[in-house]
Amino acid sequence: RVSAPVLFAHTSLGALAADFSKAYPEVILEVTAEDRKVDLVEEGFDLAIRVNPAPDDGLVGRCFARDDMLLVACPTVFDRVENEAANSHLPTVAMTTSFDSGPWTILTPGGDRSMTPDVKLRLSSLIMIQDAVRAGIGAAVLPRYMVHADVEEGRLMSWGAVTERPIELWALHPSRRFVSPKVSAFMTFLADAFPDRRLTRPD
Repeated sequence: RVSAPVLFAHTSLGALAADFSKAYPEVILEVTAEDRKVDLVEEGFDLAIRVNPAPDDGLVGRCFARDDMLLVACPTVFDRVENEAANSHLPTVAMTTSFDSGPWTILTPGGDRSMTPDVKLRLSSLIMIQDAVRAGIGAAVLPRYMVHADVEEGRLMSWGAVTERPIELWALHPSRRFVSPKVSAFMTFLADAFPDRRLTRPD
């Protein structure tokens, strides 16, 4: 039983879980997509995938993928901000659970740049935020792998990576529980799925 963040589960784990099941047909894999911090022992999970987990004496594991967070907006918002004299304050869409008031340091091709978010809308999922940003309400900080196609195809434009907000995905299991071969196999499978440790969507 695996607990995984909603965004990673919805964008990547379906295909990965299918490939794992093909490789290990004797293992019944159950993935639960949820953003809450589950208690692995109390709730009977074998493994949890977490983003930037805090140190926990009860859990051990490995980082299997990394990503950057990009500051992005639709072209009309991007151009409007760039043309404003006081463009350091940025109309922003944020998570309901985030109260980061900045300022953010953006790594741009021309060097570091400081921008301060001015939150106009709060939403409870990154997928909702991506849709709102595409609709032109403001900018947002979103994972590179999530918005790569939008940026490549011109639906969104990026100022660059927010240096304070790197992403690490970890696969964790209880430190006091014997690690079963099936858990070891799944952790190795995840690591092999991202050989350069860059978070990308499955082909």
